[in-house]
Amino acid sequence: MPRASTPRAGSTAVAPDKTVDLSDAATTVPAPRPLTELEQTTVAASTGAADKPALLPPAASVGTATAVVAAGGATGTWTSGVKVNALWAQFATRNAYMSVEGVGWVKIFNASDAAFLALTTLASQAKQTQSQIVYRTEADGMVHEIYLW
Repeated sequence: MPRASTPRAGSTAVAPDKTVDLSDAATTVPAPRPLTELEQTTVAASTGAADKPALLPPAASVGTATAVVAAGGATGTWTSGVKVNALWAQFATRNAYMSVEGVGWVKIFNASDAAFLALTTLASQAKQTQSQIVYRTEADGMVHEIYLW
């Protein structure tokens, strides 16, 4: 049922609850504290090696290079030292491409909302700042990983 935009006849206004005093809430909220050694160990153990970036930022002079790397049975093609020329998206679920100089249009990985959002955000930032990127495509022809510095 749609919400009414105007009050209905016979309805009464409800006053806000005044039993909760938030005037000194800023003084009662504790300041952030550093993690204990146990908490740091737990956080480090919960993050696997595959969750961390594998590449280091490029040197000041980076040329265009492409390499095929086999890692864990999966083959990916890395392209580095290129810029994003344009972006294209359609009014459809997870359907966007980035145009890479010297390569052409490349589809952005679309298997999950989180990955799609992260990759399109990086691609748009690379386009806006005209920064060089390093990206990995898989056998499906889609971009699965982007490094932007």
